[in-house]
Amino acid sequence: MHAAYFDMDGTLLKGDSNDFLTQYLLRRGVIDKSFLDPLHDFHLRYVQGQLAIEDFVYYIIKPFIGMEATTRDELIDGCLHEGGLLAALRPGGLREIARQKRNAGIPMIVSSTIDCLIKPIARALKIDYVAAAPLEYDAQGRITGKLAGKVPYQRQKVERIEELLAQAKLSNRDSCAYGDSINDYEMLCYAAHSFVIKPSEALMKQPLSGRFQPLNWDVTL
Repeated sequence: MHAAYFDMDGTLLKGDSNDFLTQYLLRRGVIDKSFLDPLHDFHLRYVQGQLAIEDFVYYIIKPFIGMEATTRDELIDGCLHEGGLLAALRPGGLREIARQKRNAGIPMIVSSTIDCLIKPIARALKIDYVAAAPLEYDAQGRITGKLAGKVPYQRQKVERIEELLAQAKLSNRDSCAYGDSINDYEMLCYAAHSFVIKPSEALMKQPLSGRFQPLNWDVTL
């Protein structure tokens, strides 16, 4: 058995899960348009590999702080279905997850997106191992506005992967990784076999990017 590490935004997902979430929250009247104003700057810094990821997480969870868990979960479910997030998963990525499962692979989602959004996506994909931005929840399951651990971003993706490997009783041997941005570079270098899906220019300028194999996951068979 071997592990297969999948990034979410821009890799498995055609787009950014946070964009799907904020557009759905806007549609439902949970936020107004002014909430979207800082997101462009966050995105630019992310693309450049210069984003302080904790700052972004603290911002994106603001609408959920103190919200009842049932209300939050209903909104997340609406984002996945009515908001079109699940429909935007790349066909080739879904095929690769299925191929890994057939060939003794253990798929793992490794994403800096908040856990209350990534875990339902993982459940829909029947993936048991997830590393996402770990939020703190109170006794009633409400988001407190704090983090409960390390966000899997850049070098911390590898740290969180190692926790998943220990949980699954696996090693990194024969592992595969799939990413698209400079923020996946450490994860791609860590894996035995690395693949990129529409990789960013910044990623492909990195010293070891020549060993990353490009894949086209937008083809529908």
